[in-house]
Amino acid sequence: MFNQSDNGLSSAQSAEEVVPPPAKPPTNESVYVMPEKFHPQKHKSSSGLALLIAVVILVVVGIVTGAYFAYDYLQKNQPAPKIEVKKPIVVPVTNTLIPTTTTEATTTTATSTASTTEATSTDTSISSSTSPIVPSSTPVSMVPAPWSVDTDSDNLTDLEENLVGTSPVNPDTDGDGFKDGDEIDSGYSPLIAGGGVKAKLENAPFVKLIMTDFVDDNFSTLIPKNWQVSTFKSTKQVIITADTGEVIKVSIKDNMERKSAIDWYMKNNPGVPAISLRQIDYGDISGIMSPDGLTAYMSDSLKTKLYVFEYIMDNRSQMRYPDVFRMIIKRMKLVTGSPVPVSSASTTPAGSTSSSSSTVGSSTGT
Repeated sequence: MFNQSDNGLSSAQSAEEVVPPPAKPPTNESVYVMPEKFHPQKHKSSSGLALLIAVVILVVVGIVTGAYFAYDYLQKNQPAPKIEVKKPIVVPVTNTLIPTTTTEATTTTATSTASTTEATSTDTSISSSTSPIVPSSTPVSMVPAPWSVDTDSDNLTDLEENLVGTSPVNPDTDGDGFKDGDEIDSGYSPLIAGGGVKAKLENAPFVKLIMTDFVDDNFSTLIPKNWQVSTFKSTKQVIITADTGEVIKVSIKDNMERKSAIDWYMKNNPGVPAISLRQIDYGDISGIMSPDGLTAYMSDSLKTKLYVFEYIMDNRSQMRYPDVFRMIIKRMKLVTGSPVPVSSASTTPAGSTSSSSSTVGSSTGT
């Protein structure tokens, strides 16, 4: 029994051993791995990082843009700084050229003429007419004094246009083809066209004729109608004062050496070149104009006298009445013999006659 059973087991075992066991995969073969891009966790983390970077960039751009617009808004809406404007210093204008404390003078005012003053020679600022002329120690300016505004460039400043009655924006007010300033320089009124008697400058309504009343060496000239005049007989000086403060002073001096005006000037101002002096010849008198245009030195034909015309600007920076200054010089006429009273320009034109007459100066002065 044991043998059979043993054989039976052996047979059974043999039958079982016939079926081979499954083969194990070799350990040295490579294992297939899924690519990382297909891993769901890693793909999810990469997308989150990119989104975070994009958000950061957008935030930064938003901050920069907001800061720029905020800065621009503040700059545009910032209040303008306050600028302190300083008012110009106004210098009081005085028409008193000669101090009254050193001059004994009496003043009379006529209804038809400017006030006239008779002064003694106690004022040390005025030299006697019989004394030789002493050159001024003030350095000579080689630059012409600037004029005030001349809008229409007709050789009349706007202030002179207002004084004369011409248009400051029309260089030829009367339309006769000549500039207003040139007409006055030539002895004609810029208000009347043509060359008749009525157009003569001495008949113009804006001027008056004055004449000195010295013992000798008298002269006449034209001045603006409303300007004031003072005379000083003992020193033979005439002070013409504008209503704006400028002064034109005319002095008569003895010319001991009988020199011409230019020779006298060159002797007393050796540093000034003769080419800078402008020679002028105005009928009864001739001479030169200083380089700055503020002083004229004239002499008569016999060279016995020197006539000095000075434009005093009264601390002004510009020459307001250059053409009036030339008119006073050019219209000067020497008077021989005793002075004859002339008509007042306030009642009639300077060249006409009138029963009310007066001279510049006091007839009782010495």
